[in-house]
Amino acid sequence: MIALSKRLCASAFWLLPFVGIPTNASADLLGIVAGRTIDHAMDRADQIVDRARQAALAIEAQTNTDVSNRLKQVQEIANDAQKQIFALEQQTFADMNALTNKIDAILREHEKQADALEHSFMNDLSKKIREVQCATDVILQQQLKDALGKIGVAFGANEITITPPVLYEGEHSSCGLLLLRSCRVSQTFTIYTPFTETYKEIKIYLEKRLSAVREDTPVASVIDMNALIADMAKRTTCFTMANDETYEGEFVKYSALVRRWNTVLVLGGQL
Repeated sequence: MIALSKRLCASAFWLLPFVGIPTNASADLLGIVAGRTIDHAMDRADQIVDRARQAALAIEAQTNTDVSNRLKQVQEIANDAQKQIFALEQQTFADMNALTNKIDAILREHEKQADALEHSFMNDLSKKIREVQCATDVILQQQLKDALGKIGVAFGANEITITPPVLYEGEHSSCGLLLLRSCRVSQTFTIYTPFTETYKEIKIYLEKRLSAVREDTPVASVIDMNALIADMAKRTTCFTMANDETYEGEFVKYSALVRRWNTVLVLGGQL
């Protein structure tokens, strides 16, 4: 995570054009810049809790249980940070460095609280995933067939073939013996041991397609590809150590993208 001091130091550059301005004007401009810095810090206070918020929402997606109390804990951290930052408007500071140092200290303290909450939520998420997804000795291919077959995933002997959502209407590739036939775009992957390698290859493939979206790409396609990565990440958790949160983190990340793109879908439907 980028150090907060680096994120905030940019505000100091706003003062450079004001060097040499008469004292009264400098004081007025300093007040304007200070106000902008505080406004920016208020926004940052909400942003520093976003990962904890997304972790809580991922628990809800995995368990279908109410996480309002978790979300309340997250919001309380943001609210307290914003309250302390807002109170700085009533204080006098000798220069911008004094103000930004105070803001930096407030944000650092609350970022620590948010990180601790995120870590707690991630531990809970890991336990929930392992209880639901990994409790039974279901063979990998059957487990993935049940969950992913409905969104373009087929299985062969030690292989997974993915037929991803189209990037545009009529997207096809050449196929057949003489490459004269038109087929849906698809890609086949080897099921490796460890399965984490298979997941990485599939993720790279789908992310490459996501980076090639066009104005006419259906939002539903973007949602489905992110959802597929999220579900694959969740199931990859079953093949890692209990204290390895790498794939739980991936599940949180791509589940958050699914939620955001679902909002776009509700509002429009095209990119």
